[in-house]
Amino acid sequence: MENGVKFRQKLQQGQVCLGTGISFSDPTVTEALSSILDFVWIDMESSPYVDPTLALYRRARSRTSRVGIALQAYLYRTEKDVESLIPLGAAIRIVKGAYLEPPDVAFPKKSDVDANYYKLCVRLLAPDARKPGAVLHIATHDIALADRLAARDVATLRYQFPYMERGQSRTDPPSVATATVRAATAEAAQLFPGVPLFAGGKSFGGRMTSTAASLSALPDVRGLVFVGFPLHPAGRPGTDRAVHLDHVDVPMLFLQGTRDALCDLEHLGRVLKRLGKRATLHLWDGADHSFHVLKRSGRTDEQVLDELADAITGWCVTGAGLRR
Repeated sequence: MENGVKFRQKLQQGQVCLGTGISFSDPTVTEALSSILDFVWIDMESSPYVDPTLALYRRARSRTSRVGIALQAYLYRTEKDVESLIPLGAAIRIVKGAYLEPPDVAFPKKSDVDANYYKLCVRLLAPDARKPGAVLHIATHDIALADRLAARDVATLRYQFPYMERGQSRTDPPSVATATVRAATAEAAQLFPGVPLFAGGKSFGGRMTSTAASLSALPDVRGLVFVGFPLHPAGRPGTDRAVHLDHVDVPMLFLQGTRDALCDLEHLGRVLKRLGKRATLHLWDGADHSFHVLKRSGRTDEQVLDELADAITGWCVTGAGLRR
């Protein structure tokens, strides 16, 4: 959930910046940087530097809220470090860790690192962690479409699910994915009070957004946007993945390609008929699940992205009951 200009510093990367005599270990430097930049990230080095880096972060955090800290999932100690930072309302970036550490300091197996990463992300998404303001920061996604929406005066808050941040192909369980969606929408509502909000995403992200909304309403969200709803696995048409949509009470926009192997249009038609006026469908002739079109179509992927952005903007303004 990152936007704007950021600056990162590491404690070990020279206590002195560019020979100027300005110490990066001085929290006043972090405070000064945060006054001219949107946010300052303090990255983490190998295990011997964890304590002094955390001490720097705590001193900087006492001066400004626009500072975050990276913690490494492969260290045994990180779980306790997370717990100690939650009461501060810390902005925490969970990374896996890349240094060669002894087995008494860090998990030696990748599977254990992955499991701890997942555990830490879930912990930071818990209500009692978010209450004091602790925030799990994750990287951005689908920038090309977001940029086009920005050009049409539609801002986006982008985020990734924990499995994507881990670089894995296996998706998170629904409980984790829906908690991530709810945390992201809550963050948007907090950042932009009174601004009309729409939630959604591409493929799995869209389906998990609607799943979250079917369990309980997403605060301040006026509608859902699906950029390629994955109705079924490839080659196995069905509608089981859409049953939960019956429990979504806000308007829904379906953006689909006619060559989408994960969404048979005949089956989708049955779902839309059931949803009635809550559902709106826009089709892109010849587009696949990624909205890629064949060269012989005479159109480009960039043109399709422009059309997607136009469709989303138009629906948010008119289809969901808004007026400029």
